[in-house]
Amino acid sequence: MVRFSDIIKKQDKQEPVRKPSNNSVEEDELRLSDTPISKMLSDSQPPKTRRESIAIDPSSTANQDLEIKTYYEKFLERAMDIRERVKNDKGISPSPILSDLHYIINNNLIEHLYEYAMCAPVNSDKAPVHTTEVTFACLKIGKGLGYDTKMLLKLGLAAFLENVGMYKIPDSIIKRGENLKKEK
Repeated sequence: MVRFSDIIKKQDKQEPVRKPSNNSVEEDELRLSDTPISKMLSDSQPPKTRRESIAIDPSSTANQDLEIKTYYEKFLERAMDIRERVKNDKGISPSPILSDLHYIINNNLIEHLYEYAMCAPVNSDKAPVHTTEVTFACLKIGKGLGYDTKMLLKLGLAAFLENVGMYKIPDSIIKRGENLKKEK
């Protein structure tokens, strides 16, 4: 039988103790390392969130960085387009989304897009950003679970369309700062 206290003692012996530096970020911040994200973010607008301290992976290429940034922005635009189409009672075609998802899956861009989505600055319009983050997070989880391409496509499409029903709710209700009350 292994006790939890034995595991902790073993981890304490193996892992060096980190000393906080003067430049350290708050403890609750998610930090990614060895990624090309900061380089891509520095090419775009300045970060507006605490998600800005990321190390650059020297093995990344400028073309891949541009491709990741382009696909992230493409998904944001698709999310905004779908929101407008739903608000205006127009149909949605899943073909362009599936095509982009297929490209991302086949070219092993899931990990990079996930990292970029989690670190990209959040603009004032949070719904498309949320949709994009959920999509790439779900793809990363699906890949980690060993899903094949067909299952990843289904998962990615479902994640991308997960908030589509909320687009019909008026902004005055969604952005309301207080609880809704039953009117008589």
